[in-house]
Amino acid sequence: MDYSGENGIFRFSEGCCEVLPHNELTSNAAAQLGAKLAGSFRRISAGCDSFSHMHLLYAICSGISSAGKDVYVYENTDLPSFRFSYPLLSSDCGVFISGNGSVKLKLYGAERLALSGEETARILTGKPSETSEKCGRIISVSSFRDIYICNLTDALRNSSLPIPAAVSCGSRSVRTLWEAFFTGSNDELVFQVSADGQKVNAYSSELGFISNEKLQLACAAADSSKETVVLPDSFHIDAELTGFPLKRVPDYAHTHEKPPRFLVDPLYMCIKLASDRKIMLDTIKSLPELASVKREITADFSGLLPFYRIIAGNGHRIILSRSGRNRLALAVQAHSAETALEICGEWCDKLRRESAGCHIDKMKF
Repeated sequence: MDYSGENGIFRFSEGCCEVLPHNELTSNAAAQLGAKLAGSFRRISAGCDSFSHMHLLYAICSGISSAGKDVYVYENTDLPSFRFSYPLLSSDCGVFISGNGSVKLKLYGAERLALSGEETARILTGKPSETSEKCGRIISVSSFRDIYICNLTDALRNSSLPIPAAVSCGSRSVRTLWEAFFTGSNDELVFQVSADGQKVNAYSSELGFISNEKLQLACAAADSSKETVVLPDSFHIDAELTGFPLKRVPDYAHTHEKPPRFLVDPLYMCIKLASDRKIMLDTIKSLPELASVKREITADFSGLLPFYRIIAGNGHRIILSRSGRNRLALAVQAHSAETALEICGEWCDKLRRESAGCHIDKMKF
């Protein structure tokens, strides 16, 4: 994972903060985090994926309540159901706790999208809200899992369920959720689900490995027959080569554009695609390569860079972001893997040379 920064307890990136190695998230620190979140949002929902995180869940909720804000609390739920449901309760922020080894917190905004790296850093490095004279309410809610399953079934009522496909996932609760829609055993199509159900790659016996980005673009191609597809600026530069109606936005929250569901709900995306496997595979065959390369670079001037920057080139794109206190994350998108590797190597050398003299202000971005 690429991290945009660190503080005394967490290293954090876009919409995610993870407890630093050899550290422990105490109940007091969790309560302070809740108070920080209360200063940025009107109403918050908080959930966790196991009973082992219950003490942290209620500590965060107590911090939110002490700052005078209401919070809905979900005990022992899965992230896909939680992410679907919290906007239904008029919450403009969702906080989800997971992790077996190190504790991770995922932070989402009103549109179910992960908070930006800059906003995450602002909250994590800010001061907790002061204690309010009137405490907010801590409201316990039951799991929305059954409602989520019914919603998916209604939204994809033309799909013949269960769909023949295998599901590989380390989270038992997420895997059982997916197996409500897929047979769970198939040698020809396998979905590889990770990040608590928020990312998925696929393997096809006919096409081999299919990246998450290609699955998203295939779903966008299906949606394009109805209307213009809205994609984030960071989506691969070659998306335009498909020729379907496309609009890019820098930030959904600031532009008030509603993201297409397949970008925020991987299970919905995969059911929609796999319901007609032939169309799915034919569409993926027609897509461009979507070649990309990512590297981590140690750089003394990383604190002087913005949290996120896109640099357009001649047929390629470079994305720079912070990756910890003294590291940069470099991502290169190009028409071919060879071109992406070549450009990535050139920029790695350039950034290392400049970091030695801290000439960030002189670099031509």
